[in-house]
Amino acid sequence: MASRATGHLERTSVAGAPVSYFVPLPLPPTEPALRIDGVLAARLDAAERALGRLALAAELAAPYRWVARALLREEAVRSAQIEGGQATLFDVYAAEAAAEADTGRRADPDVEEVCHAVVAASHAHDELRSAHGRPLSLRLLHETQALLVPARGARASAPDPFSGDTAGAAHPRQLDPGPRPPRALAELLDAFERYLQAEPELPPLVRAGLLALQLETIHPYRDGNARMARLLVPLLLQGWALLGSPLLCLSRFFQREREAYYGRAAAVRTDGDWEGWLELFLGGVATAAHEGSATVRDVLALVARDRERLFAEHAPPLLALRLFEALPDAPVCTIASAVRRLDTTKPAAGRAVDLLVRAGVLVETTGRKHGRTFAYRALVEALTGAGEPTARPRPPR
Repeated sequence: MASRATGHLERTSVAGAPVSYFVPLPLPPTEPALRIDGVLAARLDAAERALGRLALAAELAAPYRWVARALLREEAVRSAQIEGGQATLFDVYAAEAAAEADTGRRADPDVEEVCHAVVAASHAHDELRSAHGRPLSLRLLHETQALLVPARGARASAPDPFSGDTAGAAHPRQLDPGPRPPRALAELLDAFERYLQAEPELPPLVRAGLLALQLETIHPYRDGNARMARLLVPLLLQGWALLGSPLLCLSRFFQREREAYYGRAAAVRTDGDWEGWLELFLGGVATAAHEGSATVRDVLALVARDRERLFAEHAPPLLALRLFEALPDAPVCTIASAVRRLDTTKPAAGRAVDLLVRAGVLVETTGRKHGRTFAYRALVEALTGAGEPTARPRPPR
C-alpha cells in the first residue's frame, strides 16, 4: 500500500536533556482512508466468527465464574511475560495461597506485578459489568492504570519500541521515552476519547485494534502503557457487548509473535501501515478466540470428570469434597490455606489434602516434608496451554 502520514516527532527537554516523542494523528487513519478488503477483510471475517463462538462459550461458562477469573490471570501473566516478566500462572496462584494463609511472606516483584494487573483488570471489568459502574472512558482507564502500577518499583516495565526515540538503547528495559509535555498529552488523550466515544464507522474489532495501538503510541503513563493497551482490548469487547467475560487471552498470541507484534506496530509509525497491523491483530483475535473456546471446553470437562471420578472411587468426606470444589478458583494450596478455606483444624485439613493427593487430583510440588505446596496441576496445565510450563525452575535450597 502507499505510505500514509500517521504523525510526527517533536523534541522537548526534561531536566535539561533532549527528549523526542512521537505525536500520532487522530483516529481513524486517513489519506488514504483505511480499506477493508482482500486479506484484511478475510482476517476480519475469521476473527468475528471465532469471537462469536467464544461468546457462546462465555455463556456456557457463565455459571462457573472461576473460568473467567482464571483466564484473566493467564492474560495478565502473558502480558507481563511479553515485557520480560518471569512469573507463571502457577506462581500467581501460589502467591494467592500464601496470602490466604497469611504467611507474611512477600511475593517476588514479577509475581506482585501480575497480582496488581489482576486487581486492575478485575476492577475495570467489574465496573463495566455493574449497572452503577463507570462506563468505558479515559477516567476508567486512568483508575485501572493506577491499580496496575500502584507504585513505581525498582524494575520498570519495558516501554514499547515505537513510542519514542529509541536510538542507542542497549536493551528494551533501558528505554524511557520520557514524559510528554502536559498540553500535548492532554490534546492526544482528548482526541483518543473522542474516537472512543464516537459513533462507529468501522467494524468494532477494527476499532479495537486501532484504539489499542493508539493508546500504546500515545504512551500517557509513566509505566504500564503496553500492558494497558493490551488490557484495553477485552475491555472494549465487554463495553461494546461483544464478549461478556474476559476469556480472550490475546497476549499469549502476541508473546508467540513478539517480533511481528513489535514490527507491525513500529511500521504504523514509520509508514502508516495500519493495514499490516490490523492483519496481525485480527489474526491474533481469531487465534486467541479459538484457544479460549477450547480452554473453556477442556477445563469444564476436566473438573466434571475429576469430580465424577472422585465420587466413584474414593467416596470423599465432606471436607475433601469442599476442598475440591474450591480448587478451580484457587488450584494451588497449602495445609494452612486449606485450614482457612475449610474453616477447620490443621489435622482435618491435612486429611482432606491427602485424600485429594491419593485421588490424583492434587500433586505435591515442593518435594519437602514441611511447608509443602499442592497443586491441581492438570487444571493449571489446561489453563496455560499444552507444552507451557506451570512453574518456573527454582534454584536449589
